[in-house]
Amino acid sequence: DWAEAAHARITDIARSLQGKDEKRTLSQLRSDVASDLLLRGVTEDGLGAGIVATVHVTVPVLTLMGTNDDPATLEGYGPIDAQTARRLAGTATSWIRILTHPETGVVLSVSKNPDQVPADLKRFLQVRDGTCRFAGCSRPARLSEIDHTLDRQFGGQMSHDNLSHLCKMHHLLKHQTGWQLVQVTDGVLAWTAPTGHVYYTDPATPIQVAYSKWDDPNGDGTPAF
Repeated sequence: DWAEAAHARITDIARSLQGKDEKRTLSQLRSDVASDLLLRGVTEDGLGAGIVATVHVTVPVLTLMGTNDDPATLEGYGPIDAQTARRLAGTATSWIRILTHPETGVVLSVSKNPDQVPADLKRFLQVRDGTCRFAGCSRPARLSEIDHTLDRQFGGQMSHDNLSHLCKMHHLLKHQTGWQLVQVTDGVLAWTAPTGHVYYTDPATPIQVAYSKWDDPNGDGTPAF
């Protein structure tokens, strides 16, 4: 089974490290090899490859910029102080920017597209859309699919202004026929039929997302990082 296979692999790598200058016992080598594989995906001499550990730290942008000292959050642990958060941020190899509503904290966009829409962004879209957003369709949003208005393969982002609910039939219609879809503003969609006629659909609950310091923390139109 998987456990036996993992033990056998760890043992094989551990034995390959044994030699006249190696002072660790086989059990100690097994322990070190297992730790290396789990935490870094490789062993000291490059043998093996696998899962790489990831640490998730959520840092408010103003804390990162040194404007204030609001605590960050270490996933699985809890709050950490601003100084520790900045130190961890200084060694981070990658970033995912998450834009949240300044009042509610709802996720509005994610800079790197995950495979799944974040739960609070999904709830935001359900409240905003109410139903499938094709003109005249009344299928509830909770029974519909979330569509990227601009497909991800063309650079479409995981953002409230690039997502909307479409039922299965109208999702297929968008991707397999000549219908075109764009988001105008504040959840208003514009459908263009193959004939050239344009149909606008309004959200069930209009939610205006105000431009805020979170969109432009530097106040000059430049990104924070």
